[in-house]
Amino acid sequence: MAFNKISFVIATVDRDRQLQECVSSIEKAHEYRKDVPVEILVVIQKARDKKKLALRHPNLTSLYYIDTLGLSHARNFAINKSTGDYFVFLDDEALVNHDFLDVLSRTT
Repeated sequence: MAFNKISFVIATVDRDRQLQECVSSIEKAHEYRKDVPVEILVVIQKARDKKKLALRHPNLTSLYYIDTLGLSHARNFAINKSTGDYFVFLDDEALVNHDFLDVLSRTT
């Protein structure tokens, strides 16, 4: 069965540890359900330096740096860059459960 692509959108401002944990939780959920296509769009606002994330699946994640602050602006920016069919907006300190995509795929 083919599933629609899920775009995870994370807007952040210099919260490296939380961002790393958030992205890692999405990657783990994808490992649990590899048949559900995902992309992770991280919009980093007003960054003091380039981020170094330890990515298990770097081909899933896109990092964007913008100079404008604001959650709505960052999310709209990511929507315009996205190739997904559905959006999941996460705060950078949020984590998803390993079975998140499994539950989501049963409801779409």
